[in-house]
Amino acid sequence: MKKQTLAEFLKEMEKKPQTLGWDVVAAFDREKTNYLLLQDYISRFGSTSFFKPVTSSVSTGGTQHTLNGVLLDTPRLSFDNAVITDSRARCVMHTVGGYISEIVTPQGTTRKEVKRFGIANGLVGPILTMTIYLKNAKGDASADTVELDLAGNGATDFKFTGVDTAFEAGKLGEHLSDEIKRWSAAQKTFQLGQLRKNPGDPMQPGAFRVLTRPAPGGTVRHADNYGDGEVLLFIGLDDRSGELPASDSSLPYLLPEGYSSNLVISADEIVKRLMIDAIKETDELSKVKFDEVAEGGFTRFVAKEGAWSAGIEIDGWDAWNFEYDNAILSFTSTTKLTLERGSGGIKLKWAGSTEFNGQAITYVMNPFPAKITYDGRVRVHWDVECLFKPTLVEEESGRTVIVIGGEFTKDSTRAEFVSGSGDRAGEGYFKAAVEGVGKSIGRRISGFRSTFEGIGITLDAFRLNGLLFADESVVVPKTIKLPGDLTALGDLGAELTKYRLSHNEITVTASGNHTFTVIPELEGVKWSVAALSNEAGGEANVGKINEATGVYTAPAAANFGFSFRRVIVTAKTDKWSAKALVHLVAAPVSVFPMVNAVNLTTEHDGQDVGGYTVWAGSTHGGALDWKISGDANGTLKTVDDPNVQDARQYWAPKEFPSGGTGLDKVLRVDKVEVSQAGGPSATCAMLLAKTPKHEYYFILKPAVGGVQFEFWVKPDEGPDELVPNYDIEWHAVIGNGTIDEHGTYLFATGQPDHCFVVAAIDLAESGRNLQWNYKFVTQTMLDASGAATQQPRII
Repeated sequence: MKKQTLAEFLKEMEKKPQTLGWDVVAAFDREKTNYLLLQDYISRFGSTSFFKPVTSSVSTGGTQHTLNGVLLDTPRLSFDNAVITDSRARCVMHTVGGYISEIVTPQGTTRKEVKRFGIANGLVGPILTMTIYLKNAKGDASADTVELDLAGNGATDFKFTGVDTAFEAGKLGEHLSDEIKRWSAAQKTFQLGQLRKNPGDPMQPGAFRVLTRPAPGGTVRHADNYGDGEVLLFIGLDDRSGELPASDSSLPYLLPEGYSSNLVISADEIVKRLMIDAIKETDELSKVKFDEVAEGGFTRFVAKEGAWSAGIEIDGWDAWNFEYDNAILSFTSTTKLTLERGSGGIKLKWAGSTEFNGQAITYVMNPFPAKITYDGRVRVHWDVECLFKPTLVEEESGRTVIVIGGEFTKDSTRAEFVSGSGDRAGEGYFKAAVEGVGKSIGRRISGFRSTFEGIGITLDAFRLNGLLFADESVVVPKTIKLPGDLTALGDLGAELTKYRLSHNEITVTASGNHTFTVIPELEGVKWSVAALSNEAGGEANVGKINEATGVYTAPAAANFGFSFRRVIVTAKTDKWSAKALVHLVAAPVSVFPMVNAVNLTTEHDGQDVGGYTVWAGSTHGGALDWKISGDANGTLKTVDDPNVQDARQYWAPKEFPSGGTGLDKVLRVDKVEVSQAGGPSATCAMLLAKTPKHEYYFILKPAVGGVQFEFWVKPDEGPDELVPNYDIEWHAVIGNGTIDEHGTYLFATGQPDHCFVVAAIDLAESGRNLQWNYKFVTQTMLDASGAATQQPRII
């Protein structure tokens, strides 16, 4: 759809007030807003941006989801392009550390057994998402910072990814929502902007709302403006507020072609509060009272009482002097003193006439002193108009303010003789002085004119941009008009968004390289890399970047503990800068989860039921190669998940594979391997098992270089019995280590296990059915049992 021109927009603004009772409405291009919010997010990001690790659990049916040391980063906000009545902001918090397990209690036991395990990192950790329904999110500008409360204030629809069903995602989201509610007030708020205080400014914001909507036709694919939208701030001054729009058509789209910001100030705010107050502060107009008259949705202010008393001063001649009563110029004369919109501004008009008495006086001495007078009556007419128009003025500080000043467009006064009586010698002088009376009134009107033109109102209005942006100067106003409501149109982040980094957020493998560029090409860029603010260790081991070329080299994995780190890359010229958030990871590809115990696929109403999602991400962000190997006969299906780089669903067979000997009869493993361009792969192991014999269980004990397993059985009667090793067939099912005939699992040198699985068969009792079980072991279990002191830490 063709974008609206400025002329078309102004014509629309003339029709009626467009702020829905709010004092101010600000509009910003949605795409630029989201970009600038991301830059604000990166600029504020520091070591304190991570929240206190979450260690807790929540049940979904028979499964207990356990979060162990899960680390959430600071929330980031972006605005959706939804209709205005369903305006939404999406708030996202990434998990960048910790373990996430699913635990079940086998029937007939009290034991807790792991069935699924994953590690969160910067590539593919689960994400906490929440929707902020903006119509319910009331903002308050009274504080130093402008914030949204993540534990309320419109925040809802919490979802936690990394699980297989929408039900589980919702339950975990609700659980984390409850966790957030227990955080401190500072932790559970999202800072929008930093409102600069100015107690001297007549516009003091109070309540505000943030909404968003698409451009007209912007939701139609292949349209010229597809995806365009605006973020709207509805601002009440002092303790006032207005109505929320009932539909997208409740107010015109506020960003005509060529503009990405707009500040609209209601005509009522300009006239009713600012101008009327300023007018009443003048001596001449301090007693005027106005009626408010509706006209096409706008308000005309018409004087209903009051007058201005003007003294007449003229010079005498030929020994004649003149005295006059004060001229009482009524504000309710022929054309009542009126303030109304018109001619691109606020027009003041006032016309009328008034009569008053005067006297011509002289003295004679012959034959004796005598006073000679002539009494007359004079009528004075006046007709004045003053147009108050807004202009953009740059102050010495560099800030732009709005100045509304008056300029007289009509200034007419004249006087005429009405009648007189007295000494006829004075009649001619009295009539001749009438012209001077008109000029005297004209001089007083000119003084009145100076008063009006000096009323000028200065508004520090663009500081209101600080309600949304940390830097209010991201808006550069260009055009100001007053077709009805005042509209100040400009550019949002013109310099900041003209050039952008090739990547605002990127993941780099340890010891790997990434070349940052500026798009379009920009000369004179200097590159630097720094640690997060207040991070332990400071600037050590952040990697290095070529100051001139933007080639970044990540540190070795050992330099950040084989775990995960973030650094900030900055590109800067004299007039422009941008930042990128760099995630450092030990391996180029990650998957979540790492191990999953799965069930056979079933059918319900003709549909397959029981897929298991595997999420994957890589440092390069390109296409990933997926393959499946093993003996469980599972398959992979493509699945679309906007929260991750790539994902697949694993589907187990509908029947357990036949054949095999020993453990293969009851336990099969498929490995889902993900790699990129032939590089190293990350693996998610899928365990497909027939029902184990849950009367068998394991006890873990410490061993040199590993873990000692004992295999126990609970008979139908009597005490539990330790199965002797000579009756046990031990298997290392998953893991880098090996297990010997004594049940000792030995860790592989230099290859730490994130988790591992062992199985055991009681050969003495295995007849028609194997008597067996398996054990899923994680680092948390090892820590809790003290069973291994030499296991490398999970990373």
